[in-house]
Amino acid sequence: AQRRARQNKIINCMSPGLQGEVVMITNRQWIKKVGLLNKVMRRAVTGAPDSAECTAFIVECALKLVSSAHAQKELFGAPYTLYILIRGLASGRGRIQHSGSVWGIDFMLSDGSLAEPFESQALTYVELTTLTRSDFLGLVDKYGAQTAELKKMVRQYCIRLALQRYIIKEAARRRRCSSRTTSFELTDHEHD
Repeated sequence: AQRRARQNKIINCMSPGLQGEVVMITNRQWIKKVGLLNKVMRRAVTGAPDSAECTAFIVECALKLVSSAHAQKELFGAPYTLYILIRGLASGRGRIQHSGSVWGIDFMLSDGSLAEPFESQALTYVELTTLTRSDFLGLVDKYGAQTAELKKMVRQYCIRLALQRYIIKEAARRRRCSSRTTSFELTDHEHD
């Protein structure tokens, strides 16, 4: 946590252009794993008309990250939060997360029922950084006023992700209903 605070202090002392370069390099690996932020980052580095605003948005997202640490076997997690694992191993959502893992990419969805489970357990000592939905949306509002394309990208990403999650949820519901119907039919035929 102290290291992150020192890094942010140093970044805040840099010019906007240098901030963008440093943040893009130091955060590239996890940004690539969050589809929307990866798209914004690509827009920033390809010289789009609003590349300065996109770069500033990514810089502020990185500066809004909050560091935390958890002891082995400790449960952690909160809804509407993006998680980036810096060190250690954690389990959750049926997977083992390792250094560099990112989860909670659905943190920007307003319907929590479409989000994946967020609770995790530290398998070892873990260090992670988080970005909350409220911090993220505050930055979207701030930079969306400067570039309409950013708000459009966020809206499209949320719609696509919500649709994907709804289809998965509906398919699971239909599978459950189908298996119950099949088991009822088997039970009825056994009595004949």
